[in-house]
Amino acid sequence: MLSGLDETTYGTDEGFRSAAFAGISKAIFAARVVKLDQYARAGIPFYWRVELTATRIPVVYTYLLDSASRRYRDSDVFTGVVKASVPFLAEIDLSTLA
Repeated sequence: MLSGLDETTYGTDEGFRSAAFAGISKAIFAARVVKLDQYARAGIPFYWRVELTATRIPVVYTYLLDSASRRYRDSDVFTGVVKASVPFLAEIDLSTLA
């Protein structure tokens, strides 16, 4: 569970199968470009990025790894409530993060 918007990476007991990044503005470039590329090259199949808009509304961007190219493709963008089925079933009320 995300309990604030600090830079954090989450994984599973079986090694990293997913990564989530929640950041503040100074770390957003790293999450959008550097970490995205690093995690893709490492073969992590799922990547979620959580950002706050200028009006402090949380937005979740999700990516799926194309294993052939080792690049992420855009998946879903969520505001309000995240309803995801991969990499696990999740329903997260983003208003609790702001």
